[in-house]
Amino acid sequence: MQETPALSVPACRSHDDDEAIARCTECSSWICGACHNVDQRGFALCPGCELMLTQRAVVDDAGPMGFGYVPFEAPDDVEPGALRRLWLTLKMVLLSPSQFYPRLLTSVSIAKPVIFGYACILIGMVVSLLWFLTLDLPGREVVDKAALDAGVDADQLIFGILALTPILAGLQMAVEVLLYHVVAKVGGGKADMLKSIQLYGYSSGAHLLKVIPYLGGLLYWMARVYSQLTGTRIIHGLTTARAALAVLVPLIAGLFFRFGGMI
Repeated sequence: MQETPALSVPACRSHDDDEAIARCTECSSWICGACHNVDQRGFALCPGCELMLTQRAVVDDAGPMGFGYVPFEAPDDVEPGALRRLWLTLKMVLLSPSQFYPRLLTSVSIAKPVIFGYACILIGMVVSLLWFLTLDLPGREVVDKAALDAGVDADQLIFGILALTPILAGLQMAVEVLLYHVVAKVGGGKADMLKSIQLYGYSSGAHLLKVIPYLGGLLYWMARVYSQLTGTRIIHGLTTARAALAVLVPLIAGLFFRFGGMI
């Protein structure tokens, strides 16, 4: 009796060593579990087609700002008022990241997102330290122990760190964006370093939520992860799991960088 030959399972288009589990509805390419995404109907999509459809949706629902328009990078004759540009950018980054991040695909600016991110990180650090000086916040015991070990008053230690915040903010930004880009590329990210810097810079707007006492730290983490995760899936074309890894690794590393999470 002649045996029926086993059917060969096709390989993923992007990962030759992984077996495919579905075909993309848009381009018909074979995709593995790591590349598998779905559209609103539940049909399979590869990362590239998901990115294309996301951009198309933003074009259709861009509103008066238009596709590819980053408010913070707009000239005065297009969007008058620096505070208005800042507010519009923050609102989109935190509340509508799926509409904001595709706009970075047409942006070539590096100075504006770096300035935006640095300013937000610096403000968040300063406000967090001021809350430690004036409020009885969880974690104050960490400051008191560090001050005791250093042989100085706790408030003096906080003021000393406060004086160093301009340097610490720059170091934090440099270290975290480098870690983010490396982890994203290892996970299969498609964007270059410029896009990683832009994405990191604008998602740092979440630091401004630290101005809210007591709840600011929690709100920052929630908003930052949500915004940067959305942006990473769009800009780097990663799956949710790989995007989450790229986002969380530098953020967790940042806790150790920021004096045991104190600021």
